[in-house]
Amino acid sequence: MSHAGSSRSARRAPCPQACSSRPAPPASGGAPLPDRYVLPGARLFPESIGYQRATGAYFVGSLVDGRILRGSLVDGAAGPFLPAGGDGRASAAGIKVDARGRLFVAGGATGAVWV
Repeated sequence: MSHAGSSRSARRAPCPQACSSRPAPPASGGAPLPDRYVLPGARLFPESIGYQRATGAYFVGSLVDGRILRGSLVDGAAGPFLPAGGDGRASAAGIKVDARGRLFVAGGATGAVWV
């Protein structure tokens, strides 16, 4: 996809179900963190990641149906946390965990935010 007046083009990352990045630094116990985090579901379309330092949990939202997954930063495993459509969430376009540990979810086109 090209943008008018620009030589840049957008590319979709080839990781609908599993993404990897640079090797992570060791966890507090000294063991290295996984270099790959596999997310369950063929139609998740993950959008945004939030990290809760106190628990070591990460949260990923689905742009398609609003479900929220919670995973372990240490072992990479992720599973259901909030079901699709819960509280009227039809999309999760952004996730943030604040300093108090609260999870904020932006509902994209719904115009709503959940805490």
